Amino acid sequence: MNEHAVTTVVAIIGPVIAVFLAFIAYQQYRLERLRTRMQLYEKRAEVFRAVLTFISRCVEIKYDRQASDDFYRGTAEGFFLFDAEVNNFMAPHKNLCTV
Repeated sequence: MNEHAVTTVVAIIGPVIAVFLAFIAYQQYRLERLRTRMQLYEKRAEVFRAVLTFISRCVEIKYDRQASDDFYRGTAEGFFLFDAEVNNFMAPHKNLCTV
C-alpha cells in the first residue's frame, strides 16, 4: 500500500467512527426517553386508578372518610405527573378529602 492510500484510509476512519458513535448516542437517548415514559405511565396509571375508585365509591354512595383518604393518597403525586388541566379537574375533589 502506498502512502496516499494509507492517508486516505486514516482520514476516512475518523468520520466513520464519529458517525457510528453519534448513532449509538442517539439510540441511547431514544431508549432512555422510552424508559422514562414507561415509568411515568405506571405512576399516572396509579393516580388514574385512585380517581376511578373514588368516583365509583361516590356513585355507589359508599363515600366515607376511608374513600376520601384513599383518594388523597392516590392522587398526591398527580401534581408532578400531569398538566394543569388534569390537576384543575382533581383540585375540587381533593377539597372533599378534608371534610
